[in-house]
Amino acid sequence: LLDGNRLQAYEPWANALTTLTAPYNGLASDGPFYFFPFYKFAADSVKQGIIPLWDPYIGAGIPFWGNATFPVLYPGIILFYLIPLTHAWNMTFFLHLLLAGIGMYYFLRVIKLSRFSSLFGAVLYNFGGFAFTFVWINEHIYPFTWTPWLFLCFEKFRQTRKYIYLLLSGVILAVQISILQPVFTYFLFLLFSCYFLFSIICEFKDKKSFIKSLHFLLCFVIVLIIAFALAAAPI
Repeated sequence: LLDGNRLQAYEPWANALTTLTAPYNGLASDGPFYFFPFYKFAADSVKQGIIPLWDPYIGAGIPFWGNATFPVLYPGIILFYLIPLTHAWNMTFFLHLLLAGIGMYYFLRVIKLSRFSSLFGAVLYNFGGFAFTFVWINEHIYPFTWTPWLFLCFEKFRQTRKYIYLLLSGVILAVQISILQPVFTYFLFLLFSCYFLFSIICEFKDKKSFIKSLHFLLCFVIVLIIAFALAAAPI
């Protein structure tokens, strides 16, 4: 997924190669030129037992911890610390895409869609324009992966009132925040808040109880508290 042959257009690789292969996507240069060096720096630092707080290789140095170019504490990137970088890049993308599809399928099942409709929706989600527009930027795929899981857990809590699902909603939201993509986090909060408002209206219509609706609102606040408490370190 990394367009390595983009390097052929730049020195010193241009003179070192006798045959040039046109890049399959001339616009997708952020992967090899921007993100990959950050991932390599972080992976090398962690393998040497060094916490990557500071990157000394850009200008006079820049803060690295909390930098959106590499979410150091995001658990979904553990492969970068364990296996060669190029393999980790591809495997991480495919694993996230698989998780996204599974999450969307089960979310649609929880809201009472048929198996076929749920499968169709999961395929559309996984192979839609967003996923394949940003196929070469893992940081955009990460939040895409966990969004259906957040709604799945919160909807399961709404239906069952089991607090384990409330806890899982907070944990997944914390994972989303730890990815350090503020634009995606903002829109996720906006979407999640709209879904909550829709849910609380349904709750009030079904049960006609202000106290139960207030309790549901308190649970939503608890999800936010759990999320920000767990995500405090990477922020």
